[in-house]
Amino acid sequence: MINRAFTLVELLVVIAIIAVLMSILTPALSMVKGNGRRVVCASRQKQLGVAFFMYYESYGKFPYGLDENVDLLTDGPFLGSPAWDFRGLWWIDYLMDDDFDQYEDSTCWCPSRKVADQRLDDDILHGNYGVNSDVCVRATAMVDGKIRKSKSLTEIRRPSETLLLVDSGYAMISGEIADLNPPTATLLGIPFSYYLPGLSSNDDRIDRGEIKSRYSQDAIYGRHLSQKVNVLFCDGHVESRESDDL
Repeated sequence: MINRAFTLVELLVVIAIIAVLMSILTPALSMVKGNGRRVVCASRQKQLGVAFFMYYESYGKFPYGLDENVDLLTDGPFLGSPAWDFRGLWWIDYLMDDDFDQYEDSTCWCPSRKVADQRLDDDILHGNYGVNSDVCVRATAMVDGKIRKSKSLTEIRRPSETLLLVDSGYAMISGEIADLNPPTATLLGIPFSYYLPGLSSNDDRIDRGEIKSRYSQDAIYGRHLSQKVNVLFCDGHVESRESDDL
C-alpha cells in the first residue's frame, strides 16, 4: 500500500484557509472579549452604586470626592502617591470605611484600564473610575466663603440624567473636563490624567501636553468599544454611553 502525502499546493491551500479563518475570527474574538470587559465594568459600577447609596442612607448626602483637610491632621496612609496625587481621603476611603485591606478589591478597578506606566500599576486613582465633582465635591471647594458640601438627592433635579461615577482618567472629574472645549490644565491646576476616555477633544489636549502619553490610548480610543464609557447615574442605574454624548 502506498501512503500518499500532501502536495505542496495542497499544503499551501490549507494554510491559506487557516489564515483566512484567523483573520475573520480574531476581530470577532477581540470584540467578544471587549464586550465582556464592558459588562464586568458595568457590574462593578453597580456594586459601587450600592455602596454610594448605603453611605447616603447613613449620612443623608453623598461622600466627598476628596477631603484634603485630613492631611492637616495625619500623615496617612493615603491612596495614591505624593509624587502624582492629591493628598487626603477620597470617595473610595469613605465607601470602604477606611478599610485599607479592601483597596485590592477588584470592584474599584476597571477591567479595561489602560495606563501605560508601570509606576502607576498599583495606583487606584488613575485609569479607573471618577466621581462627578459637582455631586461629590472637594472639601476645599469654597462658595461664598464657605466650604461646599456634597449634594443630597433633593438638590439634584434630574438624578436619572446626572452623572455620579464614570470611567475616567482620574478618581474625580468635573463638568469642565467633560466639555468639548475644556479650559487648559494650567488654568485649572489639575493633574494630567483628568480626562473623559474617548472624548473627541482629547486629541487636541494631548497635542497641547495636557494629557500625558501614558494615557493616550485610553484618552483617544475610549475605555470600551466604539469609544464608549460606562456611567453610573445618581438614581443608581448604569448605562454605556459615547463620551461625546455626556
